Amino acid sequence: MKLSLSPTWVCLAFAVASSSFAAVPISSVSKETSSRYVPNQYIVEMATVQGLGGKRSYSTSPHEELYRNLRKRGILFNVTKEYNLPNIMIGASMQLSSFDVLIILVYGEFLWCTQDVAEITEIVGVQAIRPVIKVPAPKPVSQFTVSDPKDSRLPPDTLSTHRMTGVDKLHEGSFGQGIKIGIIDTGIDYTHPVLGNAYGPGNKIIGGYDFVGDAFTGANALVPDDDPLDQCAGHGTHVAGIIGADADNAFGISGVPSKASIAAYRVFGSTSNAVIVDALIRGYNDGMDILTLSLGGVGWMD
Repeated sequence: MKLSLSPTWVCLAFAVASSSFAAVPISSVSKETSSRYVPNQYIVEMATVQGLGGKRSYSTSPHEELYRNLRKRGILFNVTKEYNLPNIMIGASMQLSSFDVLIILVYGEFLWCTQDVAEITEIVGVQAIRPVIKVPAPKPVSQFTVSDPKDSRLPPDTLSTHRMTGVDKLHEGSFGQGIKIGIIDTGIDYTHPVLGNAYGPGNKIIGGYDFVGDAFTGANALVPDDDPLDQCAGHGTHVAGIIGADADNAFGISGVPSKASIAAYRVFGSTSNAVIVDALIRGYNDGMDILTLSLGGVGWMD
């Protein structure tokens, strides 16, 4: 016997998972108010085809079985992305039809939920449904450009953190040879000389993918492509330098696993957790040994 939840309580469960909430009149809040929740968009995580079919089994994919169940219930939806990696993530990011319930969080954010959310939780084999959340790009505390190794702003000992953390001992024989590291960030300026000034197999930056496009703001359409070059934001390049900067340079810096291979997965400008899930799956499929994300306080409790 399944517990039947009203749309209101399903939406409240989302709010409680991340924050306290406060009840306010719906009429007092505009739907145009800024929020980190993408209006009416959700990530549905599914089980296998057998799980979705109950006692029956189907030759269709779990995605098609989910869509069949949605149509059967009269739920209008538009799929924006499918995830299909057994034992990691089977699911889909989708937009549902109509606004129904408004939850106001104590931090001034709001979350719109639809009555369709409650319907989806009743589908056999649906393991979770989560709102799509906007994720801002990481911002440096401070930054400046250096072109001269004698610049007074440079620290006198550029490798002090290596000695603090034992990296200098690691460098007595290991520099990350044979390790593949995926950086999920703003992209990388792979034309930088300490990062090899090249892109593709056989180079330090072996590949990657741009999931959002050069002009993505979080409000316009995604325009993905195969080139994760970033020569504007810089944060992904900063991370790539910590990981893989070649030691032979005038500034006296060195990456930790400086001989590791790096892939750049560009998800900023702005992004969402749906895009980040896509990037994580891409990095897994590309055989990365490590995936690194500089996302601040945004993550998943489960």
